[in-house]
Amino acid sequence: MGIAKHDKYKTRTDFPPVRYSRVFVTSPRVSDRNQLFSSSVSLSVDGLGKLRAGETGAVNRTSKYEIISQHLYALKLVHDVRKKRGGLRGGEEREKRRGEREDDRSVVSQSLFALDSEKSQATHTRQARENTSTMVVLITVSLVTIAVALVAILMFVSRLGFRRSAYKSGSLEEQPKTTAVGAPGPKPWPILGSLHLLGQHDVPFEAFTALSKVYGDIYSITLGSTPCVIVSSFKLIKEVLITKGSHFGGRPDFIRFNILFGGDRNNSNYVVFIAALALCDWSDLQKTRRSIARAYCSPRFASIHYDNLDVVGCGEVKEFLGELHRMTAASGGRQIYVKPVIQAACFNMFSQYMCSKRFSYDNEESRRIVRTFDEIFWEINQGYAVDFLPWLLPAYQGHMKKLAQWSIQIRQFILSSIIEEHQQTINLSEEPRDFTDALLMHLEEDPNMNSQHIIFELEDFLGGHSAIGNLVMLSLAAVARNPDVAMRIRSEVDSTTGGTRGISLFDKATMPYTEATILETLRTASSPIVPHVASQNTSIAGYTVEKGTVVFLNNYELNIGDQYWSNPQLFQPERFLSKEGNVTKPEYFIPFSTGKRMCIGQRLVQGFSFILLASIIQHFDVSADQNTEIRTYPACVAVPPDTFPLIFTPRDCSRTAV
Repeated sequence: MGIAKHDKYKTRTDFPPVRYSRVFVTSPRVSDRNQLFSSSVSLSVDGLGKLRAGETGAVNRTSKYEIISQHLYALKLVHDVRKKRGGLRGGEEREKRRGEREDDRSVVSQSLFALDSEKSQATHTRQARENTSTMVVLITVSLVTIAVALVAILMFVSRLGFRRSAYKSGSLEEQPKTTAVGAPGPKPWPILGSLHLLGQHDVPFEAFTALSKVYGDIYSITLGSTPCVIVSSFKLIKEVLITKGSHFGGRPDFIRFNILFGGDRNNSNYVVFIAALALCDWSDLQKTRRSIARAYCSPRFASIHYDNLDVVGCGEVKEFLGELHRMTAASGGRQIYVKPVIQAACFNMFSQYMCSKRFSYDNEESRRIVRTFDEIFWEINQGYAVDFLPWLLPAYQGHMKKLAQWSIQIRQFILSSIIEEHQQTINLSEEPRDFTDALLMHLEEDPNMNSQHIIFELEDFLGGHSAIGNLVMLSLAAVARNPDVAMRIRSEVDSTTGGTRGISLFDKATMPYTEATILETLRTASSPIVPHVASQNTSIAGYTVEKGTVVFLNNYELNIGDQYWSNPQLFQPERFLSKEGNVTKPEYFIPFSTGKRMCIGQRLVQGFSFILLASIIQHFDVSADQNTEIRTYPACVAVPPDTFPLIFTPRDCSRTAV
């Protein structure tokens, strides 16, 4: 899939910058060539004069090499200019010039020898370090060269491929069918498949939508060497997820996902992430884990777990608002980076609800883990070329090592800070105190589960807090861009609470516009549904789909298509309200997916995000500095950990309980 667009989070191998002393000019004018010639010769003569005069102490080693490089390049320019002016005339003049060049080369050689002599005077330890550094540089330059070559190929192919494959003389061209799945689609290129077509858009799902205009609601596409099917209509998405859900129970076997979950993505459950972000294949173990989690992740209204959800959420919001007031007071009315504290509040909601444990906002270990969870959430929401071109793995070694370290850090934290404490205090003869107790009790009863399953399941569920924090950030971005939305939410809050108390989860039923704002945030974010994989030979819309084919469900089209929404580019929460003012959702709006792999944690996501958003609007005016770009990303519910700041101006809430 496409490469992440946020510069700080682009996949890279942390290569050092490469300095170039030569200047390349495309078809310069005569005056430009003369200026380039004069400046290059001037730099060269000045630098070479220093070398000839032995003034090497005033110039560092890098500068010496730059002087030599500039001089060699100037010699070439001199030769080229003379050649253009008619060449060297006469044997005597030619011999004279050759002698000058030999003299210059001699100076350069002597300078290089002097530099090498300086190196030889270093200690043996210094030599070893420099040799190692040289090896690293050589390897780095080699990898950079490979990467540049690949990028050049991708750019070249992307300029030619889409126009050739989609259009001919202004009209659609008959396209070949791929033999893998039978549906029409673009002809794949060697090695790349059709990855070059995705690179022409900000996100892959924009490309999927554009290609659906050419090939229809279902088409085949090869990414790298992986056969894929893209489904873009609600009717066909239902066929995949509901009618034939058991045929598409697999998940893509991406290297990144395996590394994130201890070498096996099937350790993942991730049922509480937006769009049912479960990375494991469907199995009996998956069904067991969902069964244990259902009572806690999908609590029924007025149940004990729902009441506990409200108590935990409201209690943490009080702590969060106190922290936010301290931050705004310290900022002096300036913008602040609020995402870390929002994520910390969400983490505490989950840790208290699931594990009966809370961490203070200044706890360094929990802050580090919350940050790591947020990094992982951003990572999972990105696509990388290595997902479909695994032979690129050597260029991603640094990135993969970082993913493995994240996974280890989180599991160690969960084991030492949560599981070991529960193991010391659990009473197997009593009712479970929380979700962690329920898992440990089931471990005693089920021989198919082991302690690692418990750690990974807690990692999954605690990681769900990142989805809520990112959703709240996107909602605040929408509020800052649309002040009228904030005014309507505040009016609803004040009307419901009477200005005498804080927000409760039970207020959700009487605050439809606030809930509609969250739904509209989900629509505009248009978080992708995780790809499915055919677990058997089957079909979609009559087209053959072979086992192992990756199926992308293009709900991006469902969320932004003109055939589904009026003015889809506008942020309008009222589109989710009926004439009577009640919340209404069309059947094609499926941010949490549908079918047997539907996100069972959607009540947690919507409940906690409702309490947070409404409470923030109740106590603060939210805005952005006019020079600050509130950057969000299409088809992505995540924003980077270091994202846009906002201004929070406290309201006069003297009559409102915090």
